[in-house]
Amino acid sequence: MKKITLGLIFTLFLGVFNCIQAAAENTYRNTFTGTPVTAKQAPRHPQGAPGSEASASFICEATGDLPKVFTFTVFYDKDSNAIYGGEWKLLVSMPDASGNPVEKGTIRGTISGGSVAVENGKVISITGANLVIGGGDGDYAQVSGSGTLSGNLDVTNNKFNGGMSLTF
Repeated sequence: MKKITLGLIFTLFLGVFNCIQAAAENTYRNTFTGTPVTAKQAPRHPQGAPGSEASASFICEATGDLPKVFTFTVFYDKDSNAIYGGEWKLLVSMPDASGNPVEKGTIRGTISGGSVAVENGKVISITGANLVIGGGDGDYAQVSGSGTLSGNLDVTNNKFNGGMSLTF
C-alpha cells in the first residue's frame, strides 16, 4: 500500500509539473528590417516540376522581445509561389544593467507553409509562413516551439520589413 501511495503522489507531482511547464510558454514578437541577399540553391521541390524551385534569403535587424540579427531563407515553387521549405536563425542580444549588449544565444529552425509573391524575379512578400524551432544554444539551448513569419519588400529602398513571433 505504501508503494502505491508513493507512486500515486509521484504521478500527481509529474502531472502538476507538466501543467506548470505548459503554462510557462510565452510568445515573443519581433519586427525586422533587412535586405535580400544572394539566394542559396533551392533543393528539389518534392512535387514540383523540374526547374520550378527557387529561393530567397534575407538578413535583417530584429527589434522587439528577442532583438539582434534574424536571417532566413525560403524555398518556394516558382509555378505556385507556395513555400515548401526554408531555414532561419535568430541571434539574440539583450542589454545588461549598464545598457551594453550581451549575446544570449541563438534560436534556429525550419520554415514551412505559406506563400510568396514575386515581382520581376524578386520576392516582394511572404505570408503565412510557419516557423518550427529546431534547436538553439546559450540561453536557448533547450527551447522548442513554433512561430510565424510575414513581411513585404519596400521596392523603393530594397528593404524587407516584417514581423515574426515565436512561442516556446
